[in-house]
Amino acid sequence: MTPVAIEDDRLKILSVEANGTPGTTFNADTRELPSPAAASGVYKVTFGFDAQITCGDGVCIEDEKCDSCSQDCGECITCGDSVCNGYETCDSCSMDCGECQTNNCTCPGGCDAIVAASYPFP
Repeated sequence: MTPVAIEDDRLKILSVEANGTPGTTFNADTRELPSPAAASGVYKVTFGFDAQITCGDGVCIEDEKCDSCSQDCGECITCGDSVCNGYETCDSCSMDCGECQTNNCTCPGGCDAIVAASYPFP
């Protein structure tokens, strides 16, 4: 069973229920769930990541965040770090991105005026 596209050694079976009763006969690592040929019912299989996954494995998952595991999740983007990056804009972080520029309108009738033009067509 491989329900999502992910490296084979990372995805594990965490738990199995058969007809509402917890099951214990499964191989979490290989994602094998042996079942007798005549077995029937409803199976609930819960997948997750191996509990052994730690900061520094190159994958930012589960409880890892930029402030707790920058090796996997990258550096946190913070307003005030003198770099305008990530989702920062002049509206959200003028310290890094500078003040928002106003439109220096020089159009006759103002910037909101509609200018009509006609072109001669042959």
